[in-house]
Amino acid sequence: MRAGHLALAVAPFVLTAACNDLVGNKDKALLVRSNRVDLVIAVDATTGMGPKHTAFANALQQMLARLAAPNCVGAGAPSPSSNGKCASGTLEFAPVDLHVAVVSSSLGPRGSPSCTKGHGDDRGLPLARGVSAEPFGFLTLAPGEDPAPLFTATTALFANIGEDGCQFPAQHESWYRFLVQPDPYATVNATSDFISFHSGVDEKVLEARRQFLRSDSVVAVIVLSGHDDQSLDPRSDGGLGWLSLDTTTAPFRPSSSCSVAPEGSSCAACPLATDDIDCSAKGSHLTKAEDPPNLRLVTMKQRFGEDRLFPVERYVRGLTSETVPDSAAEHQKLASSEFWKRYGEDATASCTSPLFAATLPGSASQDLCHLPRGPRRTDQIFYAAIGGIPADLLGDGRLTDAFFAHALGRALSYDKTGVDPRMLESTSPRPGAPDDRDTKGSDLEYPCTFDQPFADRAVAVYPMLRQLAVAKGVGDSKAAVGTICAATDDDPTTVYVAPLMRLVDRMAHALAK
Repeated sequence: MRAGHLALAVAPFVLTAACNDLVGNKDKALLVRSNRVDLVIAVDATTGMGPKHTAFANALQQMLARLAAPNCVGAGAPSPSSNGKCASGTLEFAPVDLHVAVVSSSLGPRGSPSCTKGHGDDRGLPLARGVSAEPFGFLTLAPGEDPAPLFTATTALFANIGEDGCQFPAQHESWYRFLVQPDPYATVNATSDFISFHSGVDEKVLEARRQFLRSDSVVAVIVLSGHDDQSLDPRSDGGLGWLSLDTTTAPFRPSSSCSVAPEGSSCAACPLATDDIDCSAKGSHLTKAEDPPNLRLVTMKQRFGEDRLFPVERYVRGLTSETVPDSAAEHQKLASSEFWKRYGEDATASCTSPLFAATLPGSASQDLCHLPRGPRRTDQIFYAAIGGIPADLLGDGRLTDAFFAHALGRALSYDKTGVDPRMLESTSPRPGAPDDRDTKGSDLEYPCTFDQPFADRAVAVYPMLRQLAVAKGVGDSKAAVGTICAATDDDPTTVYVAPLMRLVDRMAHALAK
């Protein structure tokens, strides 16, 4: 939807020689500040997210209002400007020229029989459910325009995202596919030997990206989710990764050492550990009782002997690096074999990232890799994660080493040292987490729960670890973290506002004055 006409009321960018803007600029040349903001919101569309969509949409209006009418600063407490002017003080930045795209966590079956119903496959394209959007699904607001239509559109859009998305949420892969992947696949197929391969290029994603992403904009990615990121790599595990989405088949049992030392060299799936006592005594496949479908992509190395998710580094690189791999470079074939090597093994990231390109292709017939370098810098790309973390862990919102040591530590490597017990992924009660329940091994424990006025049920979330790892990789100056969990007597919208405003605070230095 276009909230009025895209007639610019201010220049799209300005030049500045401020000393703080020259940090990291090797040539010490004048740097560009932009008043364009391209905002991507990656939303978990699984069961139970509806009330969170409502609360987030209410908070998002406050963020959008600040971008449309920046605060006046320097004369007491910050206050909103009016028509781009301040009665006292000065604008923190110029009113922005805004693009807003919402993508969902649903990326479809990827070769499996799952995620074929409802909104199981949104392909990483901007959603336009319930709104009259731009032809390519994103919303816009030009400087000086009335933001009310944009507020109405975002509220309607979030009300229609729904909870019928793919049960395996690919929160990070959804925005990566839309913004970064040089050649987003059209389909994922499996051979007669169950080996996964990509087929074709999704030209709708290419064209939507080309229309949405401007080469000189400030880019912000927000991930809203009640789950840890479950971005599956279909070609992981030699090409068998997609089978984790097939809940009609039983996965291999892990070797006995996986339960105590998942990162050790002896932890493997039973086909690779035939002499293991668990594999021989209990059978090579897990039983249905041992394999709750909702835990298929959780603590995978420990539960299955193989981690089939894309590495977190993929998404940190996507937000910080000028070059990324295309599909061919992500997985190399083993010599004289149909199986794939591990992600990134013996590969080079030689493609210009679309985030750093001057122009973008809209068709697979064009060169998708060797794109001309554009003006965007790494300090113009920002990230926020809102999800499962107790509010008391956030402190003042600064993403310090102490914060990450307590909230994340090395939990992704199954090392619990120093990590708050509420942030550990476990199917049984955790020592030091008094509110844990008996899941009977069928569900993860929660980091927090709370009631919302929009829902007739308590709202539960799961620990977000991979989102925290991406925020850590991006760094405090460009990232913000928030919680979904509110105290019982709080307006749930409030907890979403804090990280969104922190994100704008981070962005302010890159926006035109």
